Formats: sequence, C-alpha cells, structure tokens
Amino acid sequence: MWFVTVVGLSLGGGQLVLGSVSAVMGFLVLWGFRYLERHVERDQLAQLKISAQGSQLLADELHNRLIGAYFRIKSLSVTTCIREHQRTFACEVRWPSLQGNVAVPPLVAELEQLRGVIEVEWSSLGPGPE
Repeated sequence: MWFVTVVGLSLGGGQLVLGSVSAVMGFLVLWGFRYLERHVERDQLAQLKISAQGSQLLADELHNRLIGAYFRIKSLSVTTCIREHQRTFACEVRWPSLQGNVAVPPLVAELEQLRGVIEVEWSSLGPGPE
C-alpha cells in the first residue's frame, strides 16, 4: 500500500522517471516472490483412523511409522472397545508438500497390510494453516 502511494505521488508530482523506475522495480520484485512462493513447501493436513484387532497394533508402533514417513502428528487418540477386543486410533497429521498434493500417501497402503488391522480411513483436509 505504501509503495503504491509513493509511486503515485512520484508520478503525480512530475517525477516521471523516478515513478516509472519504481513501478518497474516493484513489479519485478513481486514477480520474483511469486516464483519463489511456488517452490516453497506447504504443509498438508489429514485425518487418519485405524481400527485394529486386540493389541496387534500399539500406539508407539503407529507413532514410529508416522514419524518415519516424515509426518508430524498434531493429535493422536486411542479408543479401546474391551468387549470386541478392538482398538481405534485417530490421528491428525501434517506433512510437507510442494504442489499441495492431496493424494493418499503410500504409508496408508502399508498400514492396511499390518497384521490385525481391520479398517483404515484417510481423509485429506487440504493445506494446513500457515
């Protein structure tokens, strides 16, 4: 806002060369920042729910697998159903992505193959807050 004001005052005050050069420099700087912004990693956010039979999958094991796949765990909760011998893990995770990719990561397929896993649910929430 200040920059546009100064350029406008320069041009309005008769300083055409100063105002024009300033305007061109401003556009070049903004264009350069737009190029840089495309190459900055942005965090993606998703929810992961896993149901497992008995004690086949432990919270520590799930935590280590997520960390090993470069996910950052925002929250992790465990619900145990004693009658059915079942545990459900609910996680909110973040991971860096250049293109804002919301595809299902390969880790989800790996988790589906673990012994005792009954159900895996992945919900991408898109870009995380800056």
